[in-house]
Amino acid sequence: MVLSGRGCSLLLYFLMKNFNIYIMVQIFRAVLTVVSLMLLISCGPKQVSVNSSSNVKKIIAYIFPSNDTIDTSKIDIGRLTHINYSFAKINNGCIETGYLSDSINLRLLREHIDKNNPKAALIISVGGWEFSDQFSDMALSGTSRKKFIESALKFIQYFKLDGIDVDWEYPGRPGKTNNFRAEDKTTFNLLLDELRQALDSIGIIDNKHYITSVAIPAFHEFYATTEVTEFSKHLDFINLMTYDFYGEWEPVSGHQSNLYDAKSPKYLSADSAVRFLLQKNIPADKIVLGIPFYSRSWKITGQSNNENIHNLGQGAGINSVYEDLLSEYININGYNQHWDSSACVPYLWNENLDIFVTYENPESVKIKCEYIKDNKLGGAMFWKYNLQKENLLLNVIYNELN
Repeated sequence: MVLSGRGCSLLLYFLMKNFNIYIMVQIFRAVLTVVSLMLLISCGPKQVSVNSSSNVKKIIAYIFPSNDTIDTSKIDIGRLTHINYSFAKINNGCIETGYLSDSINLRLLREHIDKNNPKAALIISVGGWEFSDQFSDMALSGTSRKKFIESALKFIQYFKLDGIDVDWEYPGRPGKTNNFRAEDKTTFNLLLDELRQALDSIGIIDNKHYITSVAIPAFHEFYATTEVTEFSKHLDFINLMTYDFYGEWEPVSGHQSNLYDAKSPKYLSADSAVRFLLQKNIPADKIVLGIPFYSRSWKITGQSNNENIHNLGQGAGINSVYEDLLSEYININGYNQHWDSSACVPYLWNENLDIFVTYENPESVKIKCEYIKDNKLGGAMFWKYNLQKENLLLNVIYNELN
């Protein structure tokens, strides 16, 4: 019950008639305290984020237009719960747009979402492989973290965003060109904690819960220089990058996103990454499984074995979306499709050219969606939304998770 202004006046009159002034003041102060607390609770930030119902599986699309202007008519927002717009960067300790068209793209996406699926969330992803160079310096002190967070709040409110996704590649270890130091293990936690508190503070004003998430890799070394159990406490969910297990940057071929181990020399799989997080007491519904919408490939230069997987080779340059693989490669010109039943993923092998291609198809994506449901995970995310072609794999995700 909340007292009206008239109710407070009547109470004050009653107290003045029946009690001495000291007792009256003490009681009235107590009443005001209770009323203030009730108002604070009723006006506080909503603790339910956009599309955060436990019954709704997240479908998160990373969109990376670089310097291009987005044609929002090509984005089927009705099939998405979240868009992670990639990437903002850190400059002089503050967040800012990373590419020339970001400002107009964010406004176009906001309009597109508001008109066609208001429940979907628009999130800015900061960092990534290209823009993680200043994370370590920014996170090092309370003063520098505060500067960054204040700039992030302004950025979020200016572009009318629903949250922020921190893609620091990587705390405490090398990425592309990033600085890193041992202190990153602690300062990563502090950054996410202070960011969460700051977002809650503006959430009280805006009557809204702002989302915080991270994108983290599946490889084991990442967890040696971070404290996932600790930093996950400050997050709505974790985008687990269960892909790029193998890539053309290394001289050995392999599945880039196998669900299960498949005799991988690296002992990497989507399942092992999920199991590790569960063992660290991360709630299953906080884990969002990553799915790649592109291929990787090698020309095998060593002796072929193990059905042409895990062989010496060099990049073959076939880094295509599934729609292009379907029209140009799969069972065409010697690129025969195979299925690795132990890994639950397809691959192409061209015997004449000695080329191995790893990718996802509708069958493997369906199995991953079944895995998400069976293990009660939070949903699926994918890199990245194709802005030129129909996203056939997204159709599978949507149909399976709804």
